[in-house]
Amino acid sequence: NPEIFITNKEIQWAEDFMVEQKIDPLKKLVVIHPSASQDYKNWGLERFTVLSRRLIHDHGHQVLCCFPEKEQSIAKLLLDQVEGIFVYLGPLRQSMALISKADLMIDSASGPSHISSALNIPTLVLMGPQDIKNTYYDKDIHKAKGLLFYQEVPCRDLFMSRCLPPNPCQNRICMDHSVENVLKKSLELLRTSSRTSHRD
Repeated sequence: NPEIFITNKEIQWAEDFMVEQKIDPLKKLVVIHPSASQDYKNWGLERFTVLSRRLIHDHGHQVLCCFPEKEQSIAKLLLDQVEGIFVYLGPLRQSMALISKADLMIDSASGPSHISSALNIPTLVLMGPQDIKNTYYDKDIHKAKGLLFYQEVPCRDLFMSRCLPPNPCQNRICMDHSVENVLKKSLELLRTSSRTSHRD
């Protein structure tokens, strides 16, 4: 199983950041990464926005977005559109320390989902055009404490190794995971999460 180690100094930084941002240690914390290195693998900012609103305003949870500094414009959009959301912009190691404090990580099958799994954080992965049967992606990596949203679609080649033309795809039917279904599974994972007690 993959492992990542966070230093005591990084953990202290994360705790100080949470105090400074007034993140309540008694409430569940969901960390989301609403972007991807390739746009066609992204679940979509609009869906992440609706999901964040539901988690915060309908269910009383806290949502923290972690971004590298180059994604400041996306962070600003979320801050403008989701009341009560928290945002961190900065280096990866600090993001890793914040992820270690989460009760749940939600990501579009990019680096942060691997980080949270290595940190033993419950992880919900929104798989897109990658083929988990024949590529390097290990679908079992999230099995113990997480969930993989994946759809079988007819628009891959006979070897199920890549998308059929046009590539990259504009329809992205493999990313049609509804907000309602993602919210439902998120709440299920949060109910079984015990991370909050370790953040006191």
